[in-house]
Amino acid sequence: MSFATAFWDVQKAENFDPVVKLLLEALANEMYLLGEDFNHIESRLLDKTARILTPGIMLAPTPAHGIAHATPFENDYVFRKDTGIYYDVGHSVSDDQLGAVYFYPSCNTPLYKGDVRLLLYDDLIYKVDAALNKTMIARLDQHTSPETVWVGLDLDDNISNLRNMSFYMELPNVVDSYKYLYLLSCSEWYIGDRKISMRRGIYNIEGENDNEVMSFFENYELTHAVDRNILNLYKNNYLTVNEDISFSASSFLPSGFPEEIPEALAMMLDKKLFWIKIVFPGVFAGKMLEDIRIGINMIPVENKLLRQSTFILDDTFGVIPLKTAVSEYLLDVHSVRNGKGEPYHELLYGKSGQGKADNTYSIRRGGCERFDSRSAKDQLEYLYDMLNDEIHAFSTRQNIKLRSHIQQIVQTLSKLKEVLHDMHETGEVPCYLFIDKMKENERITVDYWVTNADMANNLPAGVPLSAPKSAFLEASTLFLVTSTYGGRKEPKEQERINLYKYELTSRNRILTNNDISCFCKKELGELLTSVSIKNGVCIHQSSNGGLVRTKDVYLHLASPLQDIHIEERLKRDLQIKLEESSPDTFNFRIFIDK
Repeated sequence: MSFATAFWDVQKAENFDPVVKLLLEALANEMYLLGEDFNHIESRLLDKTARILTPGIMLAPTPAHGIAHATPFENDYVFRKDTGIYYDVGHSVSDDQLGAVYFYPSCNTPLYKGDVRLLLYDDLIYKVDAALNKTMIARLDQHTSPETVWVGLDLDDNISNLRNMSFYMELPNVVDSYKYLYLLSCSEWYIGDRKISMRRGIYNIEGENDNEVMSFFENYELTHAVDRNILNLYKNNYLTVNEDISFSASSFLPSGFPEEIPEALAMMLDKKLFWIKIVFPGVFAGKMLEDIRIGINMIPVENKLLRQSTFILDDTFGVIPLKTAVSEYLLDVHSVRNGKGEPYHELLYGKSGQGKADNTYSIRRGGCERFDSRSAKDQLEYLYDMLNDEIHAFSTRQNIKLRSHIQQIVQTLSKLKEVLHDMHETGEVPCYLFIDKMKENERITVDYWVTNADMANNLPAGVPLSAPKSAFLEASTLFLVTSTYGGRKEPKEQERINLYKYELTSRNRILTNNDISCFCKKELGELLTSVSIKNGVCIHQSSNGGLVRTKDVYLHLASPLQDIHIEERLKRDLQIKLEESSPDTFNFRIFIDK
């Protein structure tokens, strides 16, 4: 309006002709709306660019994870990644109703018909249950070495070799326990008088693929990357027997085992417990070893569920909606195949010995390629407001036929308002599968993983789990050993742009202080207000390491963490991820300013 007054040399806008003034105001309003549309288009294009160029592992929701215990009915049982267990919630976790929270193992690992029954430290003997809870049952008259722990295993008689048996250990009441878990690999293990070789990490049976190209790219698939990240977080908690160990009756009691055993243990020792002697480094002593928890048949599990849908495609569109329930988010597509059993792949693999390529598909996450960010509910609300405003302009007409049509529109609007009131957008943005080389009336079966993301966090340790009958697991031994954490929804629009900037500038390699700062902001998001990096010096964790230079990372959080265990996990996970993406010469220390 001010530009028009200056152009026409009019002193005041009130002097305009009313019709001219009305036209100018309408034009200004339309220009404003057009500018808003351009802003939406720019934001949408930037978001699409960030989605396409940012690795899928960064944009996908993160499943919650933890440690579960399970004992099979028979030996030589392999707990595979396609075998699920679940926790029956039975009540509302938050505003949304969850019937059950499903967990699947992060690796294929063998389970054994047996368990850790007793732990002996100093002059105390503890009984251990399936959830690793310890109960003191006896006290000896003599003290043992303060750096030694005896582990009593109750194993099935048909188990003849301990090779690849993985032991899980944790230090529940130790500050900065993740620093000591790194030193567990320095402990010495004895069976009888024989020292046995141990390696860090849980035993994982890798799957084999005859196609070398597919086998190479499988390592970069989203589910494989999630499994690998979770296994890295718990790697220091596991030690695995790295040699063939066959035992006999003469090896049940190691040398140095206390000669005086209370009568209360006589019945338990009649089971011929298989004893393992563990000598820890000198830094482990006193209360630390008294509280240590050791067990077998412990599996890292992650919150996800395998769903299956079957569709018949027409000859027009090869688009398949991947439906998720309330509070579920698409994690990844597991497999796609047609009615003949022929597989579809996300990447273009050449068929061995043939010139043609395999069938392919692609995933699109919501939007339907619109140039604005409005969802279906937003579009309906916009339509309702427009009709509700404009309908009054025609309600004064005397035309009977027109008034009848207006009355029908009013009734339709009232129904539309009820539909909008009942719509809940608690799930994720819809995802779609685009099929290439489709045929008319072709049947497509899609298996895809979904997760509850942050809804599965904070399930307490010790809660019982359930398993289908086909799993062949003892129901009384299924427990969560640790509380679940780490679940997150997919990043929001601004977070996606920040992830794109980080990936574009660092290539996921940490070399400078700015890379460290950007990485921390990427991992912690809104929880982190600022981060500072300083150079420091500390004593190396190994006994002969001496002084080493460190990168001290100081985190300034928006709000203090409520639990010391949450703080420990945050520092442990951040340090592991920093070390994974940085040179081996970098030594990190994480501090949280309070």
